[in-house]
Amino acid sequence: MNQSDIAMTDVSINAPISVVSVKPVVLAAPGRGEDLQVRVSAPVTGRELPIIVFSHGFGLSLDSYAPLVDFWTAHGFVVMQPTHLDSRTLNLPADDPRTPRIWRFRVEDMKRILDRLDLLEASVPGLSGRLDRSRIVAAGHSWGGQTASMLLGARVLDPEGGVGEDLWVELNPGEVLTDYYF
Repeated sequence: MNQSDIAMTDVSINAPISVVSVKPVVLAAPGRGEDLQVRVSAPVTGRELPIIVFSHGFGLSLDSYAPLVDFWTAHGFVVMQPTHLDSRTLNLPADDPRTPRIWRFRVEDMKRILDRLDLLEASVPGLSGRLDRSRIVAAGHSWGGQTASMLLGARVLDPEGGVGEDLWVELNPGEVLTDYYF
């Protein structure tokens, strides 16, 4: 065991609190072909709650990652999970004309959540007025991690190998949750 392993065993975590989840919250998504379905999970108590917008891996959905989302919400975070177009639950055929642009739709899904926080907040009974919009994190697993990275400024390469589009959203990454501790 090295020093960093020892330090991690000393981390204290608040006792879990009860949570509530609402799904699907449907956001209109013109040009996407399907409205965006979002799951919103939140602690039933607490104020100034930080927000995690979590992007799933390829083929998964808003119903995935329950243990992780339950842990985060039980410890004071509000978690918003979109179902991206690549989700098996949507049965998008492989030859669908949107398929080559799914990476872009994923980033737009995340932006849409950020743009519609009022509606998402209102969808959960008792959540109104409890979000801290100055503490927002984008996170994801696998392709969801790439989606979060693109939202925060990572660039994709165009087919010719040059630098692709910049889909960055001004969120001040790295500062958003620096003062928040479990």
